[in-house]
Amino acid sequence: PGHLHQEQHSTTAQQQQQQQQQQQQQQQQQQQQQQQQQQQQQQQQQQRLSSAARPPLQGLVLRHRRPHALLRLR
Repeated sequence: PGHLHQEQHSTTAQQQQQQQQQQQQQQQQQQQQQQQQQQQQQQQQQQRLSSAARPPLQGLVLRHRRPHALLRLR
């Protein structure tokens, strides 16, 4: 009877180890997903900054060019 009990104990220990490994894999997958989301957010922020910064710069350039053009016409 004691020998059978030891065998059962070893099998349950193996099952527990397998479950732990599966949990670790799931956690790694979640971390990868979070990293991808962060990268997407950073790209969106960069696009917003560049698009928001471009129109004012163009406006400033046009403002500077217009007085010179008017002076030349005069």
